[in-house]
Amino acid sequence: LADLPIIDPRDDEQESKREFYGELFFKKRQRKGFNHYESIKIMKERNHFGAMMVETGDADAMITGITRSYRSSVRPAIRTIGMQKDVNVVSGMYILNTKRGPLFLADTTVNLNPTAEQIAEITVHVAKMIRRLKMTPRIALLSYSNFGSSPGPDPEKMAKAAEILHETHPNLIVDGEMQ
Repeated sequence: LADLPIIDPRDDEQESKREFYGELFFKKRQRKGFNHYESIKIMKERNHFGAMMVETGDADAMITGITRSYRSSVRPAIRTIGMQKDVNVVSGMYILNTKRGPLFLADTTVNLNPTAEQIAEITVHVAKMIRRLKMTPRIALLSYSNFGSSPGPDPEKMAKAAEILHETHPNLIVDGEMQ
């Protein structure tokens, strides 16, 4: 780690970077809740500064979330970097390493009550990410019901999401709703 620079966005040495990033941020966010002064001031905040480093190519990636909630960690990245054009819903993914191999859990972080359509979209995006890791996604849409054993809005939503995925992505291995 001796070769890696440590950058503190609040350090006086970073003032010109904060102003540069703040100007870029203002161009993106003006009339979307930020004025010029706030755009520069927020660059003292690590998540906004780090996301702007990624956006400008000054950093390849950003690791965050140690001291903040997922939602408050991801918001600066969405504000700064944004979403791909084909993405309608932001989601999170956890990876659990087990003896049998990794398990991917989505979305347990961002969306409080996603629709069946949103669940289907989240599933497609997670499957793409898993394929980028050279793995075949096998997806279970989880609920408190096993294929209609306990009726209710949540299992019905998962069943509908599975139906959507079977129609729109027939090559995707997906089943649910299940416990």
